Amino acid sequence: MKNELSDVEKDILRIVHKDGDMGYKQIGGIVYRSQSSVSKYIRILKENKVILRTTAQLDPSSVGIYAVGHLYIKTCISMDELKAKLLPILQVCSCTSISGTTNVRVKVATQDSKSFDRVKESIARIPRVCVMRVEMELDEVIPDRGFTF
Repeated sequence: MKNELSDVEKDILRIVHKDGDMGYKQIGGIVYRSQSSVSKYIRILKENKVILRTTAQLDPSSVGIYAVGHLYIKTCISMDELKAKLLPILQVCSCTSISGTTNVRVKVATQDSKSFDRVKESIARIPRVCVMRVEMELDEVIPDRGFTF
């Protein structure tokens, strides 16, 4: 980021990242600012693309997701071309370029392990894509705590 964040902005980001549902008045009480001041800070953080979007964290099993894992693939096609091939596969949650022996990590969420295998096979059939490794998520040992800044 071009401009350094103030301590108040960092405090607000920590709170919003942990609990995106918390009201501005409640956030203001924690950071010793008014509700309107918190609203202004958050608006500016969104305008400056520090806050990209607000999402809801779901319990996967409550929406029928019981198999979540990552496919580590090696490919020589462009990321735009890979994105175009993966977007139609609804079970693909995310795709990240990475370093190491593989160059892409694809997160997949399905109803069961058989469905996961079918998604893996369909990705493996993409020309110039090789699935190198598969890892399934079992139990979350430390929940995602967000970034430390």
